[in-house]
Amino acid sequence: MPADRLHSSLPRSSSPMSSVSLGNHRRDPLPQVQLTANGRLKPEKNTDPWIDRGRHYARFITMFERPAIVLHHAQRRLLDYDEDTVYTAEEDRWYTFFEAICDAQPGFRDLIMEAELQEFEKIEKSMQKGQNNARNQDTNTLKSRIVLWLNKTITESNLNLPPLDGDNKISRGYIHELTGKLIRPALLDWSDTFIKQALRNGTATIQETVIADDGTSTTRPVPINGSHFPMFLWKGSYNPDAPWIGFCQGSLLVKAYRCIFISPSAANSKKGDQARTSIAYIATQVKFALSSEPTFNKYEKACDSHRFFNALLDWFEDPDFKMFSKDLLQWWNRQIFPATANLHSKSTTNDTVHRMKAALAATNTAVPTSAVGEDDDGEI
Repeated sequence: MPADRLHSSLPRSSSPMSSVSLGNHRRDPLPQVQLTANGRLKPEKNTDPWIDRGRHYARFITMFERPAIVLHHAQRRLLDYDEDTVYTAEEDRWYTFFEAICDAQPGFRDLIMEAELQEFEKIEKSMQKGQNNARNQDTNTLKSRIVLWLNKTITESNLNLPPLDGDNKISRGYIHELTGKLIRPALLDWSDTFIKQALRNGTATIQETVIADDGTSTTRPVPINGSHFPMFLWKGSYNPDAPWIGFCQGSLLVKAYRCIFISPSAANSKKGDQARTSIAYIATQVKFALSSEPTFNKYEKACDSHRFFNALLDWFEDPDFKMFSKDLLQWWNRQIFPATANLHSKSTTNDTVHRMKAALAATNTAVPTSAVGEDDDGEI
């Protein structure tokens, strides 16, 4: 493996010229032009598989971390044979992202370690392009779709509210009653006019308890940030005594997920960690769509998207919530892919197999059986 690659910085841009043979006078056939039914030129299909893998990387592995950072860290880490090396929590998460890429792409680990510098940089750049494309495409899709859904709610519920503008986001966020109610931190009461005005002015705070190293605790006001989860994540009301009830089951979140991910590729997503990431990904997209922020990037302060995305991943990965997150993922399977979920569920008491077991048991032949509860109806 070239030594210069180990010390390379982030990928450099390059524009290699394609070679042209002047001695060959054979005339190649003109490429066939593909047109739509309306006579428009069809866009060329992507021929770079790493762009597609970059799209998967954005939606199912990490929304914001650049592939270059993740791959360079993984490369250095794989070459570090010192067992005493201590990595930061952020570096451990980068390596988790790398392992997720390896799970999705067999042979990727060996490819990264054996690739020449030019190939290595091409992979990084293509994956980065795919990550950006997926994020931007989904942002644009949900920015307009959510307006349609909410305006339909305003009309059908006879709410005395102005419709949302599909092109201009300035009237969204805390300015509009409906988007403000959805995007406000669940800890805060939207019906409180003082809190509502503070949210609109950008002066709202939340009381947080900080525990010092000596065990003493102090309470202090903290400005709203991405770790304060918005109300749209919950199905129904927020219960401060049991905040996990209905968490990440909000109807708008489910609608947005279906809008982006109902496809064969989404149905074939097997691993639970990818499902968790995709939920956090859609939640971050919905939060931005509801906000009044004009542009989407991880550094903007109002949405605090990067911290929000990571805070959701932290919840899914927290051992204290392992049981709840497992139940939540099963609930999502029933909402998004009910047919697939039913394939893996236990048989109900009315099916033929159970009747066969009952008949066999009646002949005094011991057959171990188990009973399971009925699945829910999947309503949101």
